[in-house]
Amino acid sequence: MNDHIRYHYDDIEQAARRFRDHAQQVEDMLQRSMRCVRLMDEGAWIGEGADEYRFELESLLIPALRSCITPWVIRRGAAARY
Repeated sequence: MNDHIRYHYDDIEQAARRFRDHAQQVEDMLQRSMRCVRLMDEGAWIGEGADEYRFELESLLIPALRSCITPWVIRRGAAARY
């Protein structure tokens, strides 16, 4: 039985970099979505289509993106420690 743990630091560093990249992409997507909501608040798009789109942003997309950010940030921090 082998009781040794072998780390491949290059692989760990590459995984940490991927976590950072994915977290940044999700954060960017959230910011773009929030920007759309602000533009609609300012009257950039009005009407039934705008109302439906805003509803989907606020009830589906934005909460989903926020729920993704926390695990990415946790993983990003954990991976950076190694």
